[in-house]
Amino acid sequence: MHGERQMERVERVVVLALDGVYPFELGIPSRIFGAADGRYEVLTCSVDGQPVRSTADFTIGVQYGDRARRSSPRPTPWWSPPWRPRTSPRS
Repeated sequence: MHGERQMERVERVVVLALDGVYPFELGIPSRIFGAADGRYEVLTCSVDGQPVRSTADFTIGVQYGDRARRSSPRPTPWWSPPWRPRTSPRS
């Protein structure tokens, strides 16, 4: 291709932070997908863009809210408290 780099599509991964998240676990998606040589854009959001309560004694602020959540065909709740059932991807 005469030195031209083929354009790679950057996939967006939207991680939905919910109240009750373990702080360590919320960083895992960014660490994993961020190490993939720029093939993924990782956005961490909450339902309303507001900070979420962690299992520790602090809250976690996120940069994105509902707009980022809606930009993904299926936002990924990284962790769901045992008292809150996960929703089915087919629903």
